[in-house]
Amino acid sequence: QLARLAPADLTLVEGFKHEPIPKIEVWRRETGKPLLQTEDAHIKAVACDAALTITVPQLDLNDPAAVVSFMLTHTGTESC
Repeated sequence: QLARLAPADLTLVEGFKHEPIPKIEVWRRETGKPLLQTEDAHIKAVACDAALTITVPQLDLNDPAAVVSFMLTHTGTESC
């Protein structure tokens, strides 16, 4: 499917949590589920609605512009 999208500068996908691709984890404390970031080196940031102590950047889940800015900067597409 990615070949059909070429020449896209950036393709976002949902799911694929077991694939070795760069990811942003979306996490909400209210789910009671553990963070995946602690076990997956491919997670480059966590977008969440709570303060966390983590080793990757933490993004405000309620600030979509900040999440998009991180994605564009991290992928090198901010000038597109």
